[in-house]
Amino acid sequence: YNGSVTGLIQNLEQMKNQSGQRAQFQNTLSGMEDTARTNPANFQNAVSLANVYIQTGQKDRAGQLLNQVLTNSQAPANAIAAAAQMDAQLGNLPQLETALKKLTALTPGQPEPWYDIAALELALGKTDAALQDLKTSLDLNAQRLKINPHADDLAATNRLDPRFNSVRNLPEFQQITAAP
Repeated sequence: YNGSVTGLIQNLEQMKNQSGQRAQFQNTLSGMEDTARTNPANFQNAVSLANVYIQTGQKDRAGQLLNQVLTNSQAPANAIAAAAQMDAQLGNLPQLETALKKLTALTPGQPEPWYDIAALELALGKTDAALQDLKTSLDLNAQRLKINPHADDLAATNRLDPRFNSVRNLPEFQQITAAP
């Protein structure tokens, strides 16, 4: 009998703690939502809130918030990159394409966004654009490797990347990916 009372007390304590944690989470979430409404230029908050929405299954709200980040002309590259990752996680390919295009505009000398958009364009059936962006990516990659031979090598990555299998036999692809 005493054991069951002790167990009941422990269960009630756990419920109380969980209730407190739930209330704390709700307060934090409300604060983040207020900040997103009143200060849309707080991109770190917006990206964090979108992540919370994804984790709590509120994918539509996450997508709307990510769209706000993408359409804000003041959004920095790191916020756009985070939005792109979350759009990929959500499977929102049109918005992912928008994010990657904006990222290539903000960081034109970085090969990774060009590589990612090339892979996405292939998935969307935009072969010509994909090959052009892959060429840009691999050219930037070669320039970077001359300066830093220890940097990630996207040409090596590309040789094993299954996203490009559909175009491997095209002469244009083989020309772009041929070793110098």
